Amino acid sequence: MTTYTEARSTRSGRAFTSRTATGPLILLLTVAVLLSGCVTLTTDQKIARGIVVLNDFQDTAAHVYDDAKVQEAAGGKACREAAASRGVPLPPVSQATIVDLRAACDTFGTPIPYDPYKLQALAVPINATYDAIRAANSVRTAVKAGQAGDTMGALSKAADAVRSLLAGAKEVGVKFPPAVLKALEALGL
Repeated sequence: MTTYTEARSTRSGRAFTSRTATGPLILLLTVAVLLSGCVTLTTDQKIARGIVVLNDFQDTAAHVYDDAKVQEAAGGKACREAAASRGVPLPPVSQATIVDLRAACDTFGTPIPYDPYKLQALAVPINATYDAIRAANSVRTAVKAGQAGDTMGALSKAADAVRSLLAGAKEVGVKFPPAVLKALEALGL
């Protein structure tokens, strides 16, 4: 129904087209080892593992976003086909008509699962989270190399970006896998 901005994946730095099931598994294993206490970690290692958890969340969010775009497009196509088969004209898709259009699609039994404009806007916090995580890791590596930097400030900005992304996803109705949310909870997010 509409054109979307692509969300970037932190793993590749590019827009993506495929989904792997290993991301949530790696995230879960990383958090399990981190929380088990069986490994003594330096502060830098703890920060690095926290960044890995944030990175895996952002990557999962980008994949969930991509899946939601596919679902929204399929819902819109099914609705247009149902309306055409009934001879019912649909209004052009716009921010002003999307609420009425989604209601009409519901009556045809072909709901559009997400507001396409709100879904498209979700790419902004996904990409902001990507940038904040990369910046936090850059500061961490610079500090580790002896340069001046505010690692905790950078991590705080990354955490704020994650919170913004979670709030945006909630508003749109996009859901994340429980394991990913549990890993964020373990970090206090």
